[in-house]
Amino acid sequence: MRKNRLPVFAPPSRSEGIRQNRLGDIRRLLRDRWRYVLPDDDAGRSDLEEMLYPISLGPEPEKRMRHAIELWASWMSHTEASDLIYRILDMPRQQRKPKARELGLRMRVTNEQRERLRLRTVRPFDMTDKQLAEQRKQNDRASATRRRRKRGVISRSAYLAKCKSKPKPWVAQGISRRTWFYRRKSGVALGPSGTPSGIALGPSATKKVISRRHT
Repeated sequence: MRKNRLPVFAPPSRSEGIRQNRLGDIRRLLRDRWRYVLPDDDAGRSDLEEMLYPISLGPEPEKRMRHAIELWASWMSHTEASDLIYRILDMPRQQRKPKARELGLRMRVTNEQRERLRLRTVRPFDMTDKQLAEQRKQNDRASATRRRRKRGVISRSAYLAKCKSKPKPWVAQGISRRTWFYRRKSGVALGPSGTPSGIALGPSATKKVISRRHT
């Protein structure tokens, strides 16, 4: 008996993926700006046209553009909608694919909106490329810090605070940290004043203490 196989869908091409991401970014921006219906004015018509550009580059452009107009601008007449659709379809394809910087300038997208709405195909008009690069570095550093904290790595300030809270016997004995560790490594028990007490922790250390007393 032949088993029914699920259909295999090929992943979208790179250009189609960019088109879908651009359309999703514009829809989120318009939803945040106008909620569910675009205003019946120049601003509403301008934003509608920007949304229709990526739709016109996909499958069934005329049908999907007309559906978007009915959904977002139900106040637009059939004649005006048809004129807008055919005018867009007559435009060169490259003209319907503005650069991220150009689109952000035309739609007046701020960096606050871009970060909050996660618009990745639109660049804000209120920040330069250099400022965006610096912001990207800061975000990368913050992400790396969160990953380290998740793995249990403490911050440097917490590490230094922990080091300060540890006992420091060399301070109480009036000797340097290096001297204290050297004497501990040699096996000599240290007295309260930081000098060898004569009590060794092993045979080799006893010989060292005796030789020091004879000298």
